[in-house]
Amino acid sequence: QEKLVARTGAADLGLVARGDLTGFNWANVPVVLVETGFMTNRTERRRLTSARYQRRVARGLAAGAAAFRPLS
Repeated sequence: QEKLVARTGAADLGLVARGDLTGFNWANVPVVLVETGFMTNRTERRRLTSARYQRRVARGLAAGAAAFRPLS
């Protein structure tokens, strides 16, 4: 999240732990659901449909995955 926010300048709405997503509960590896914006918000929709912004999101996600260190 930190890397994605840093790359995109998007609002940091925090993290929400969920226990009601079946596919996540059965996973044997770390799983995240990333919301990169809301199509119902005109400004965010404009960003999300931009190839430039999509690349920034992808780079932020990649940077976050590369920085991941499991707890153990």
